[in-house]
Amino acid sequence: MKFSFWLSTSLVLTTTIAKPTWSQISSEDKVILLGSTIANKSYLAIITPSKSEQHEERYLALEPNDAYAYFNRGNIYFDQGKLELAIADYNQAIAINPNHAEVYSNRGAAYSRQGKLELAVADFNQAIKLNSNYTNRGTLYKQKGKLELAVADFNQAILLDSNLAEAYGNRGLIYMQMGNSKAARSNLQRAKELFVSQGNIPGANKTNKLLNNYLNYLAVPTP
Repeated sequence: MKFSFWLSTSLVLTTTIAKPTWSQISSEDKVILLGSTIANKSYLAIITPSKSEQHEERYLALEPNDAYAYFNRGNIYFDQGKLELAIADYNQAIAINPNHAEVYSNRGAAYSRQGKLELAVADFNQAIKLNSNYTNRGTLYKQKGKLELAVADFNQAILLDSNLAEAYGNRGLIYMQMGNSKAARSNLQRAKELFVSQGNIPGANKTNKLLNNYLNYLAVPTP
């Protein structure tokens, strides 16, 4: 029985890094940036990856050397499947500020989507050096069939954040492939518990379904 890997098609994108504050933008520029006279909202609430790329275009016209704006627009392009444009913006963000782990991590995710796995690993390695983010590299190692390395990265991710439900889920699925049913069950159970406690009902339901399917699979006698 084949079980799908938790993050095989959706590497984790980070969506926040340091950015200029709303108060640093002049009233005139706020009007240009937002296309309105509303100036009492927070900058973070308005300029986020969930907004349209037009906001980023306007902001970049005002602040062409803002690494966050390129990072933000790159995330929008990534979500739209425009990977070359996303990578170009991540490149610009790194050229301006090479010390943001999140940008390397997201560029690595884009490279992974393109099948450029060596470039992806290099970016994930750099992200780990800057900010100890092991999750994406662990996912990529699993895709490459390097299960021991993948487990090691998820171990590190959990060591740094014991509430990282996705890491437990991923590690559980790797243990399935390795034939370690006890470890697979305990990791999936822990992932489900964390998803429930964090209010992530879709994640909890998906994990519960995987766990039940696996338990049923184990209960079937081998011919």
